[in-house]
Amino acid sequence: RAGEVADRKRDAARVAEKILNEMTVTTNSNNSAASGKLKDGDREYQWTLRTENWNSSSGVSGIQQMSVEVTFPVRGQDYSVHLSTLANTQ
Repeated sequence: RAGEVADRKRDAARVAEKILNEMTVTTNSNNSAASGKLKDGDREYQWTLRTENWNSSSGVSGIQQMSVEVTFPVRGQDYSVHLSTLANTQ
């Protein structure tokens, strides 16, 4: 079971990275959220994306933090992977 969870987490991280890459290019709104399902082979992953203004101590503005959570079941138990990135919206 541990090996199966590790494999699925690796795949879920790849899905999260894909979502972040796509949303970094297409999203330019502040404080937004999105969710959906993505099929990867014969597996389906539920994802949730949050975009928030990022407050920098250096006073830099126009930066957003985009965070995605990808959830997936393994043998009846839900697991998740979280990834975040910063994006310049200017």
